[in-house]
Amino acid sequence: MEPAIDQNLKLSDLSFNILGIILEFLNYREICVLGATSKRLKLASEMDVIWSQSLDTGDSGKEKKRIFLSRGNITQNIFNGSYQTYLFEGHSKTITRITTKENFILSASADGSARVWDTTKMASRVLAGHSDAVISAKFCGEKIVTASTDKTVRIWTEDQEPKILRGHLQGISALQKIDEDRVITGSYDKTVKIWNVNKGKCVDSYNDHSTAVYKIFTEDNLFASCAHQDSKAYVRDMARGELVQVFGAKTQPQAQRWGPPQNEIRSLYLSAPLFFTGEINKIRIWDMRSPVQAGETQVTTPLKNMSIKEENTNGIFKMIYSQFSNLMLVGCMGLLGLFAFDMRSYKKSFYVPSHDYPILAFDSGERVLNNIAVTSGTTTNYRYELSVHDLSSPQEVCTKFVPGHKAVITSICVGEDIIVSGSKNGSLRGLCFRRNRDALRRANSGNSFRIRSAN
Repeated sequence: MEPAIDQNLKLSDLSFNILGIILEFLNYREICVLGATSKRLKLASEMDVIWSQSLDTGDSGKEKKRIFLSRGNITQNIFNGSYQTYLFEGHSKTITRITTKENFILSASADGSARVWDTTKMASRVLAGHSDAVISAKFCGEKIVTASTDKTVRIWTEDQEPKILRGHLQGISALQKIDEDRVITGSYDKTVKIWNVNKGKCVDSYNDHSTAVYKIFTEDNLFASCAHQDSKAYVRDMARGELVQVFGAKTQPQAQRWGPPQNEIRSLYLSAPLFFTGEINKIRIWDMRSPVQAGETQVTTPLKNMSIKEENTNGIFKMIYSQFSNLMLVGCMGLLGLFAFDMRSYKKSFYVPSHDYPILAFDSGERVLNNIAVTSGTTTNYRYELSVHDLSSPQEVCTKFVPGHKAVITSICVGEDIIVSGSKNGSLRGLCFRRNRDALRRANSGNSFRIRSAN
């Protein structure tokens, strides 16, 4: 005979399905309340039945519960101001990209350098040597990879001189990490190249585009790329080196338009089997399993179109899918805040115009902080601030404004437990929510930490 507690918790497949559907519409606070509404649900919570149905990840119920509780604590700290502020000094020009990894922050700048900031040791390392702007930098295992408009890729180790990789004929415009061993770059020379970081050489090169490569997006063994003033996007299989599909709407004749085509692809998002392309004021959703129509070389009929009807839209520069809230978050030039589509109905979920001037940077977190979206903007009083959006209840999006920068914010990165932003004057600020901040506070008398990097 089974123990009584197991009988109480033995749910049918139908019950599991119903519970999963209910949890899709609840935020982390409501799920915590759900676990306390009855003895049965409390036991289900303690036995991880509730938590195992939440979040579509491979984590255990215990790990999912930790993520939910951490998310709730951090969100509360953001909105009541309980966080540690870091000031990073060393760059002299615009911050182009920021990446985080555990206790480390990696920043790339137009001053030709990248810097690694250690928030536990309160120290930094300068990666200098590029002759032009560093457009991006990535952690790859124990190595760091930087790419620059000086046409080179550099691989940095802890105690050796950087390895310089040459191959592009013009400046590099995009860098993405594939895995711990490989990165991919796009260039103004119209090519896309895959580099093996450990071997220090180019292993594949593709010449699909007729203009400068603008954006690259990777997922598993697939990568998508688009080019400047082009309405086509290419998806390739990196393992086999084969072209999976070409996507894009039919372009208007050149003589009938001024400037870039209305359906020029500005941003990409890949989540197989779906592929998303962002244009001026529209997101097209493509099915990568769609066959090419007779007489054509590309798929021209999207699965779905989602349009932004707000005024002054001037190009979607970034898209992020928030699994927690089932929203497609959109950063669009010309808009004053965050725009989102509900991926259940493919319709507008909300638009929060939180700034006085159009946003220039936007990011959303993963795992613990995937219910947070951050935009940068400027007020009429020339206050440069971050706007932190809590996506727990999309119908009533809460916003927290965080000032502090002295120049336009050009880059944002939302890490596991830290939000880092960089500005046009080279300064960086971090909002940290780590539990060990009390230990750091004991070693410092002020409310904020300052890490200086020598040039």
